Amino acid sequence: MTSKYYTNRRIKNKIDNYLKMNASMWANLGTKGKFDVGSKTIAKNIWISILHKIKNLDPVFWNAIKKDDD
Repeated sequence: MTSKYYTNRRIKNKIDNYLKMNASMWANLGTKGKFDVGSKTIAKNIWISILHKIKNLDPVFWNAIKKDDD
């Protein structure tokens, strides 16, 4: 089955934005700046929430990026 990420521009853009949010969150963790979420536990919970959104958009892509412990 082909991932919608590679065939649907709207879905690709949404997923890319979610991935950028995740990268920014982890990059700012511990900086005490306005984009710092405060702890690894909070960041992990936000990432899990983002993964659920990605799964709803494209289960094939989600399966490729998820970790077994998420």
